[in-house]
Formats: sequence, structure tokens, C-alpha cells
Amino acid sequence: MPAGMQCFDGQGRLTVDFTSRLSRVLGSLHIDGTAGSIYDPNLTQGEPFVSFQQEGVLYHISGDTALPTFTISGSTISWTYSGAQTSYHTNVKGWLFYGVR
Repeated sequence: MPAGMQCFDGQGRLTVDFTSRLSRVLGSLHIDGTAGSIYDPNLTQGEPFVSFQQEGVLYHISGDTALPTFTISGSTISWTYSGAQTSYHTNVKGWLFYGVR
């Protein structure tokens, strides 16, 4: 019977079962609240993904914040914030983690 990676607890119970594929993190980058991009040729080695971890947890209480919006094109990840057409005045800073599945 084929199996991927399996993890068991101390009582022998299956706790994690990856039978298809795992993601691979290629890198991370601190985003300082301004639009930008990053180029990584390794993004073509699979299906690329991004994950954003914002600094602080209380940004959205006032509603005066804008999160980054990410796009992936080939080997480039770009991000922008909502523009002047909104009332947002604080761009959320944080960490971008990216990789391939």
C-alpha cells in the first residue's frame, strides 16, 4: 500500500498523513508597507503560493488599514495596496512567505 509521509503520536495513532504532495517554502521577505516585487526563478518549479503574516494583531480594529494584494506572474511576485480611491491611510506591514507546491 503506497503512503506518503505519516506521523504518529505516542499511542500509535496517526496524526498527520500527507499522501499527495508537500509545499516547499523558497523564501521570506519583510514588507514595509510599500508596493514592490521579488524575483525568484525557483517559482517555476511547481505551483507557486504566497502567505502573508501581518505585524501586530490589532491593525483592523479601526478599519483604517489596507492589506497587500499579491499577484504571481512567472518568477515574479508583486504586491500593491489599495490606492487613493479608498479612505485607508495605514498600509499593513508584515512578512511574505512564498514557495511552490
